[in-house]
Amino acid sequence: MRDDSGRWTMVDTSAVALNGPGIALRPVHLARQMLVSGVGAPRHFQADLGAAVGWPEPAKGAGYVVSLRRDRVLLVNGPALVDGWDTGAGLAVSDMSGAYAVFDLEGPRIGEIL
Repeated sequence: MRDDSGRWTMVDTSAVALNGPGIALRPVHLARQMLVSGVGAPRHFQADLGAAVGWPEPAKGAGYVVSLRRDRVLLVNGPALVDGWDTGAGLAVSDMSGAYAVFDLEGPRIGEIL
């Protein structure tokens, strides 16, 4: 698998915050995001990070698992894994740390935004 993470610099979002009536949006800075695909992927990391969350459940804690499909999850601040195929676990792993932006939404009007 080709590593393109060094081809561009990450956008600095440290000063970004949006506040409006009943809503606040702030970027969340994460150590890593790992995309994991394979049969049983949602259950594979449950002992360490808890059950996978899906739409519209809020993710809580420093590390968590987001269910993207029945066989694909995004590990957020989970364990450091090696990119590629994990033969023992039967899982494909891709480092997505520079691919997705994560935001924290707060306030009573969240439902209107989502």
